[in-house]
Amino acid sequence: IGYFPSYTLGAMIAAQQWATIIKTHPNVNSEIANGNFETVNTWRRDNIWSIASTKSTPEILKSATGEPLNAAHFIQHLETRYRSHRGLVVKMRSRAMRTRNV
Repeated sequence: IGYFPSYTLGAMIAAQQWATIIKTHPNVNSEIANGNFETVNTWRRDNIWSIASTKSTPEILKSATGEPLNAAHFIQHLETRYRSHRGLVVKMRSRAMRTRNV
């Protein structure tokens, strides 16, 4: 499948996991800013690492986040990260929408 698609899938999965962590632990950014990674590590241990060899990646993701891989989380991450580059975000959203409608 190649390096770039694998990297992109990993980034999409990470964005979806992060969206779930933020939803269940709204203060996690403050904790991380103070050097406390316990919430993130506990969530990953409970939802990812403890079952990593027992299910497939799609099954683990759905179990951990409540939904199958959803590009909306990655798009939101990119929009937030690159908001100052508004033209890029509009192009990405347009391309993603065309892909979903195919």
